[in-house]
Amino acid sequence: MDRFDEGEQLLRRTLETVRDQLSNEHPTTLLGMNRLALFLQKAEKAQKYAEAEPLLREALEIRLRTQGDHNPATAHAMHNLAMQLRWQGDLADAEPLFDQAIELYRQIGGEEHADTLYAQNHYAGLLADLERPAEAEEVCRQVLEVRQRVLGDDNPATLLSMSHLATLYHKQGRNEDAEPLFRQVLESDRRRHGEEHSNTIGSLVNLASALRDMGKLEPAEALCRKALETAKRVLPAGDRMIAKCQSGYGACLTKLERFPEAQEHLLGAYERLKETIGEGEQRTLEHLVALYEAWGKSDQAAQWRAKLPDEANSNEQDD
Repeated sequence: MDRFDEGEQLLRRTLETVRDQLSNEHPTTLLGMNRLALFLQKAEKAQKYAEAEPLLREALEIRLRTQGDHNPATAHAMHNLAMQLRWQGDLADAEPLFDQAIELYRQIGGEEHADTLYAQNHYAGLLADLERPAEAEEVCRQVLEVRQRVLGDDNPATLLSMSHLATLYHKQGRNEDAEPLFRQVLESDRRRHGEEHSNTIGSLVNLASALRDMGKLEPAEALCRKALETAKRVLPAGDRMIAKCQSGYGACLTKLERFPEAQEHLLGAYERLKETIGEGEQRTLEHLVALYEAWGKSDQAAQWRAKLPDEANSNEQDD
């Protein structure tokens, strides 16, 4: 039994104990539900992640029944479930929950409250997932402008919004707009955290991705290599960030026609990411398809393309 399994069992036993000794609707029980759900989400594995949903649904139902729909705790529970559904890919079910949570936050704390802005930031991500980029950009810009005015440019929340907007531009192919934002985030991360922090490593990879897609391959390769070397040196073996670095580096090496090296890094990244939640697996699959197509290995490209979700597969073939 690994440490994650031990932690999960401890949290489950604690939750059952407070259910028995107190009640299902006691605040301590609800806190236990949330703690277990958040722990399962951090596992990053799809199977464990899915086990968080019934806990979050139960917590929301109890909050609505006992505290009503005009309570900060209810808004938090609604937002937590919306986030869970988004990362599971249940986008249509997530959207109305985001709408309700944001409206509750507005009524309780106002337009510029931290909770309102936090929920809007994630709602923009959902809109991007739903392929509504104009709406996503509008929400991203609104949140960034408020955070810059209220918190300043170097606040972590402001930088998160800046990174989200840059990522949205990058996904749309607007890398000239994304690059200066990614650079600003990277420079701030370097000042605040130093070169070996996971935030700085992630910012290196993000900027490198934009440069790669702009055809600036030499600086992109240097940034990717630095990010990967740093991640391997300072992070635990098997950390998700190492796989993210490998994936980005592999994509860059493909553009440089260094195909055997690209293959090594991309296969290593896929092995780590294939059972996780989030975009990492799909993006790495897309990089593998691009690798084998550029390498002239059409059969292998077809094999990896078949692993893509149907929608992504269709989009890839249309490009």
